[in-house]
Amino acid sequence: VPFQPSSASSPVYQKTLLSTSNKIYAEDFSVSSNELSQLAKGSYVKMRRLKGGLQDNIDLIEICNGVIKAQVVPTRGMTIQRVETVSGDISLGWDSPVKDIVHPYYINLEDNNGLG
Repeated sequence: VPFQPSSASSPVYQKTLLSTSNKIYAEDFSVSSNELSQLAKGSYVKMRRLKGGLQDNIDLIEICNGVIKAQVVPTRGMTIQRVETVSGDISLGWDSPVKDIVHPYYINLEDNNGLG
């Protein structure tokens, strides 16, 4: 996840959070503008693993630029789970009837003509 201000030619900070080929997993990772003063105030990247129920072992990455935050789910093929303003008053996307992020292990891929 590289953080790169628009005026910089190289990233201020870069870290690989997940890589199966390099056997990398950054458990409970977090970096913010508190640690990196070059970033816009309120910026951060967090990665955590959800526990319990149908979302057990789902990885969730939250990226925020201080104004807009997005949640990406690498366990579900890099699904963009949610995009909204930091204040939460504006959301981009649709509201799924399924409220949890279900781990692929629990999805029957033969349902709905192969759509899961």
